[in-house]
Amino acid sequence: MNSTALIISFIGTQLVGGRKVSIPWGVAQGMGFFPVVFLSFALDLIFVPIVYFLYGSVFFRRGFIAKIRRFIIGRQERSKGGKIFKWFKHLGKTGVALAPAIPFTGGINLSIPLAYMLNLRHRDGILLISLGNLLGCLLIALLSKGLVLATGN
Repeated sequence: MNSTALIISFIGTQLVGGRKVSIPWGVAQGMGFFPVVFLSFALDLIFVPIVYFLYGSVFFRRGFIAKIRRFIIGRQERSKGGKIFKWFKHLGKTGVALAPAIPFTGGINLSIPLAYMLNLRHRDGILLISLGNLLGCLLIALLSKGLVLATGN
């Protein structure tokens, strides 16, 4: 696969499956460690401010969408995900950065509501979430690279 097709398919994989799918896929396809981390982090940097803004916008605070959001958050707090959410909330600002860094914990779906609950300024929330995304990208890329090396490819 040529490099342009590889990058386009990586971006598509990131959009559909997130970095937890795209980074291992990119490493398995032979992309370098740093290009995989950089591209995944860059895509996350594009989407975090957008999702952060949408979450706090008036559209999500009013009407039918707000009821759905409250219903989902209420169910999440009563389920196993609620225990994770409470644990990250207990950590404060560190939890906002750690939530997207630890694979399979919820990522920005957990850290953005947490940043709003902690009344962080938008700049601080986006900065902490972006830092967590960078750490998460590095962690997933290291684990993926280690698995590829361990299998002998």
